[in-house]
Amino acid sequence: MVKFEIPAPLETTRGQIDKIKGNINIDFDHPEKTTGIIQADLSSVKVSTFSDDEKNKTQGEHMVNWFEVGPDVDKEKREQNRWASFQIKKIVRLSPSTFKESVVVQDEIGKAHTFQLTALGDFTIHGMTKPKTVTLDLTLYEVAPNNKRYPEAKYVMLIRTQKPFEVSLKEHDIKPRDTTGKFLSSALSVVGLKISDTALVSLDLRPFIKK
Repeated sequence: MVKFEIPAPLETTRGQIDKIKGNINIDFDHPEKTTGIIQADLSSVKVSTFSDDEKNKTQGEHMVNWFEVGPDVDKEKREQNRWASFQIKKIVRLSPSTFKESVVVQDEIGKAHTFQLTALGDFTIHGMTKPKTVTLDLTLYEVAPNNKRYPEAKYVMLIRTQKPFEVSLKEHDIKPRDTTGKFLSSALSVVGLKISDTALVSLDLRPFIKK
């Protein structure tokens, strides 16, 4: 999943996106050459700011409008805005540098090689792309035979951010809009007390290679 928090004076907005797609290209002999793309479906955002489910649902609907993927947005434009992505272009730090040097542990999933890395890439949301550097913990599992958790997988990779990375709403033109995508200027002053400019984004992903 992708999780996010948007701190502000009156409340901290929290939510997640569970609908993820993409691929990771990893060379087992040269893991420093890893590339890939991770995409999150903004139309599937789920908010968990409040204890009240109805309030969460309403805030989630507002957020979808902010991304211009609301129900009344032009279909072509809605599809263009639907997916946020992080494209890994280069690994600028990898520790350890090879699989032979990696720490190996065995658990119920299988044999695991653990790494820490820093990835340089392009982050795109709302049709706008900015360079982004993300620090990650990566665990590559050689899945044990007859593993019930991942029965179809030969390898499973756990990818987690070491710390959230920052995304500026202003830089990506994310602001109050109605269901058609029209900017709601009257709502901006009120929303400013509830949502700051910076969203803190975390990744918890589990791509796998089939047998």
